[in-house]
Amino acid sequence: MDSLWHASVIVLVLLTIGGSDANPAARRHGQLDVNHKKQPLQTSRPYNIAHRGSNGEIPEETAAAYLRAIEEGADFIETDILASEDGHLICFHDVTLDDTTDIANRTEFVGRKRTYEVQGVNMTGWFTGM
Repeated sequence: MDSLWHASVIVLVLLTIGGSDANPAARRHGQLDVNHKKQPLQTSRPYNIAHRGSNGEIPEETAAAYLRAIEEGADFIETDILASEDGHLICFHDVTLDDTTDIANRTEFVGRKRTYEVQGVNMTGWFTGM
């Protein structure tokens, strides 16, 4: 969880102060210039927006997927941010953890499998927090 949080913060910082041509003052001074007038994003080319990081070869919405997206030249990373039941913010799209984790193989979580109605359909799995 900590590594995901740290990676999310790193991604946001990189995209805010160093990863965009939209803020040359930030690159020049190494910090945001509060007096710098914000310019619209350039539109002379399509943007590479990494949907949930670099999915396909790496589980989506993970620190590894975000870092891979940056390596692949993503201009932006689109992610979903949810609050877990215990109040922690997590980057996750799905309602359950089943598809992107090994939770089904972890005996310490066997008692947390639940069935809930989600958008009118009964779903059974390990939920992110509802």
